[in-house]
Amino acid sequence: MPKTAPNAIKKILFTLTVWALFFGALEAVSRVFFVSPGAKDYVERRILEQGLRKAKAPGEFRILFYGESTMQGDALYPKSTLDKWVLLYLEDLLPEHASRRVKTYNLARLGANSRFITQSFLDTVSYQPDLVVFYMAHNDFVQLDNRHSNLDPTPLRFGQKGYFRELGRALVKKSAFLSELNRLSIRLKIARHEKRDARAGKKEELTIETWEKFYSPTYDTLDRGSPVYQKIFEHWRHNGQSIISECQKKHIPVVFFESLANYREYPPNESGHDPSLTGTDLDRWSQRYAQAEYLFQAGDYGKALEGYEHCKNIDPGHAMTYYRLGQCYERLSRFEEARACYLAASDRDRVPLRAPSDVNRYYEELRGAALPGVYVIQSQEVLEIHSPSGMVGGDLVLDTMHPSLKGQALLALEIVKLIYEKGLLVQEEGWNWGALKSSDALREKLGFDENFEAGLYLQKASYVGRFYDKAIEYSKRSLALQPDSLMAKRSLAWAYWRKGEEEKAVAIYSDVYDKTPREILKVFSENPDLARQVWARRKLLGRATPGAFV
Repeated sequence: MPKTAPNAIKKILFTLTVWALFFGALEAVSRVFFVSPGAKDYVERRILEQGLRKAKAPGEFRILFYGESTMQGDALYPKSTLDKWVLLYLEDLLPEHASRRVKTYNLARLGANSRFITQSFLDTVSYQPDLVVFYMAHNDFVQLDNRHSNLDPTPLRFGQKGYFRELGRALVKKSAFLSELNRLSIRLKIARHEKRDARAGKKEELTIETWEKFYSPTYDTLDRGSPVYQKIFEHWRHNGQSIISECQKKHIPVVFFESLANYREYPPNESGHDPSLTGTDLDRWSQRYAQAEYLFQAGDYGKALEGYEHCKNIDPGHAMTYYRLGQCYERLSRFEEARACYLAASDRDRVPLRAPSDVNRYYEELRGAALPGVYVIQSQEVLEIHSPSGMVGGDLVLDTMHPSLKGQALLALEIVKLIYEKGLLVQEEGWNWGALKSSDALREKLGFDENFEAGLYLQKASYVGRFYDKAIEYSKRSLALQPDSLMAKRSLAWAYWRKGEEEKAVAIYSDVYDKTPREILKVFSENPDLARQVWARRKLLGRATPGAFV
């Protein structure tokens, strides 16, 4: 018996040693032939979909793009993205053999914050990029439901729920062998989903009548003077510095885009009063504001301006006051003052729609520092140059922050100019700038068609949510391209309904009901007031209604 225990222990130790040597050999081989470390599953999937490999072709110039929805492409994806525009320009500017050696890979993600973006870069720097490009501006500040995830979470301790799950993920990412097994699993999932979608004829539909985002000031507020805001901003800034540090260590040129926004077409989500204001001050402010609103609606912008200025002096933190000032200044053709007021309104929004001005202030400081290999593109200024009166609108930024196709084209051209001016892509024949086509001519190569464009406007009508005038505008654009589209009609009707233009909404829903009664009955079941008005209209016109509603 005493001999049995030592023998058993020896066998166990021997078995463990053999397995350790076996996996060690597998890991060593994997590190030679595969990329390590691994990345999050989303990034791995994008790598596989785009064919990004560890080995580079001779002479290949590799550009990796990282960021949030602006870089990913948002509603223009997958037809139009910044990386695709870069390639289109280079095809014009360089000989074919030279442009073909430039490869671009887009690893950006919708809704990504700076922590995700930075980690994605650190996990994929092994792919030997010759240039990396980042758009990292908004989501740390405006992703309301997930703002807490923008901060570094406290590491889980042994015994806590989720500890072993997080440990397992970390081990997979650090192991080249396990990462490759994970990539194989992702490949199989992609293939399986493609087959399933092909069999089902998958077509993604928007849920038109439930798209509006409702904000809760008590939950969603971000006070820009608070310690929480400072912590979020410092974390965002730290992530930017981490990217720069890694790029300088690896001698990789890096480009940052400054924050881009449409300030003039979207008022603040939530305006708040300074809590220190007395009741008398609030009464005085309310009277002045009501008078100014009356004058503004009457079109007397000079007098309204005076009223809003009085309001600003009473309460300098009220966001909507600045927005109205911006509108007055714009209508009075005082565009510099208008632009400053629109930006001030955005900064004072208690439930922010766009990045704070601190973001571009940081980027400007970075640009001024002129660090070797670190470049900053002034996104807002680039589009302001191409905007009437120098204020960016819906022709270049489709909603609060996402560039239009033309906006993407202008931003991508700045990347190409930077590559040329900094000599990042050296080739013997030279650049033929005389051959560069306009963005309107180049867009044909992106495969745009009427269906895609109509769907784009439908998505934007959904995205702009409670900004009903813009939702109506985009719904009408979609309907102009596809007059028989029931989804576009429902989008327009719902925007009218939410805006309070009930007669217009009821008329459209009544017509749509004739085409798709089952779908519209579902809408009516959740909006009984809308249903009552539609049935009343149909009964008055002698049109059929469900028996239960007659």
